[in-house]
Amino acid sequence: MSLSLIVGPPNSGRAGEIHTSLEAALDRDPVLVVPTLDDAHRFERDLCIQSQAHGAGDAAVVGASIRTFRPFTDEIAAATGAGLRPLLSDAQRLALVRSAVRQTELRALSGSAARRGFAPALERLIGELQAALVAPGELTNAAAELEDGAYESELARLYAAYVERREAAGRDDPHSSVRKVATSLRDGADRWGSRPVLLYGFDDLTEEQLELVAALAGATDVTVAVNYEDREALVARSVLLARLREELGGAVLTKLPFDEGYTESATLRHLDRHLFEAGASRIEPDEGIALLECGGERGEAEAVGGEVARLLAAGVPAGDIAVVLRQPERRGPLFGRVFAGFGIPVAVEASVPLARTAAGRGLVALAHASLPEGSGGELLAFMRARPGEPQGIGDWVERSLLRGHARTADELIAGWEAPPWMLAGLREARPGSEWLRVLAAVAHELAVEAHAGREPVDDRLPGTGREDPVPFAPLELRAAAAAAATLTDLAELVAMPGCPAPSPAEALELLEEVRVPLWRGPTEGRVRVLSRAASAPRHRGARAARRGDRGALPVPRLREPPDRAPVALLAELR
Repeated sequence: MSLSLIVGPPNSGRAGEIHTSLEAALDRDPVLVVPTLDDAHRFERDLCIQSQAHGAGDAAVVGASIRTFRPFTDEIAAATGAGLRPLLSDAQRLALVRSAVRQTELRALSGSAARRGFAPALERLIGELQAALVAPGELTNAAAELEDGAYESELARLYAAYVERREAAGRDDPHSSVRKVATSLRDGADRWGSRPVLLYGFDDLTEEQLELVAALAGATDVTVAVNYEDREALVARSVLLARLREELGGAVLTKLPFDEGYTESATLRHLDRHLFEAGASRIEPDEGIALLECGGERGEAEAVGGEVARLLAAGVPAGDIAVVLRQPERRGPLFGRVFAGFGIPVAVEASVPLARTAAGRGLVALAHASLPEGSGGELLAFMRARPGEPQGIGDWVERSLLRGHARTADELIAGWEAPPWMLAGLREARPGSEWLRVLAAVAHELAVEAHAGREPVDDRLPGTGREDPVPFAPLELRAAAAAAATLTDLAELVAMPGCPAPSPAEALELLEEVRVPLWRGPTEGRVRVLSRAASAPRHRGARAARRGDRGALPVPRLREPPDRAPVALLAELR
């Protein structure tokens, strides 16, 4: 039972040391914990390749588990009998936060609470406080010590109201479950056995994660790879290293130097070693850095795409190329379209609001049209969002609206033999869980109706004479799945004590918070388009960093230090 540290700067071989430690412990069923699924896939692939290279025969490794943090805590819970309750989904958690806001009397925050974005911001703040192990009572006490703690006092009441609702529902959330798992591990350390645990790729650890690492170190051998070297660019990492050593008793097992052989570019090596260093010498740039000047946003995407195509033609694997954007949520879709047009395999690691998809837009429009006094414009938007349906009736609806013949959805369908069946189903459903479940079924139907009878298997049947491509749209299917899952989760609230299902209007507001990933799955063999935070420090290979958008306001830091994050979110709430 120990805590060992592998310390080194970026490009020092920490991943290789973790590989070696993992292989050495295969007979003890080790667990490697990494931040993302991509990291897990990469380690699994590299471990199998190394095993084959060492003469192990088939490229398969038995005896090791590679997990991200959430599945890892579930595994500990199962081993130690933590007795976790069912977890709240993201939608259910936000719904409970909204309920707490509605039913808590506020003064200092009353104006902010009336704004649409207040509940999501509060939910994020509560998550930050939970990750920092700050309980509602502690926040209340801290607010009482402030000269003017009215805001903080009301935030503490809202936090407490959320916890009360979660407990009344008999559920856990991701943060409360980690606390329970850490407690269960401390109380029954022998239940975990002697399985060693290794952590790699974490630039920082929250208080609750550190608590879990401390509990693990008391039960088995733990190894943590820390990205640190005594220089200005990595000074923020010194806090994690100091806490692991001084508070958790960690000992430095290996201290790795910078590996200059990771790149042939002297310019990149110089930047890697001297970025942010005062008085660093200048160096003549080489081909390791290229400056691209172009006009317009699409021109920038095309210029970067051309550079990526050049790298691919030179033999650089697509999986070794990353395009780093300041705002991938805003610019990522454009880069994805341009790259796809160039024939470049791409994975845009960003998401779009549900309403930016055809399935989401049609679903929300239909829901609005089904409500009393639903507008004719919403009914038209629903019809236009159905690419698999003839648009003749939509043209008629649009003419009627433009000529002033009708205003509401009821006026438009008054002369029809029957309203659209999806609209009729929603109007017949009782408000509450039944309405939500019907809308969830509609979400699935909107995504798949354009493909009915055009599934890929049809083209394999002899004599079909089919030549038109199947209009398979993964984004739309993901949008439908995300909307349906959210609506189903909201419908299940009615089964939780003291948690009524949201009204249709409230459910539509909650759908506004749903985001749909532009890419899902492994990114191996694809050029990744991602944010700065996601690109460092794990991506080794060629990078194309697009400069900031002209005319765009400076973007706030993506991640604040743990002691400042609640303050930043508090400012957002105010």
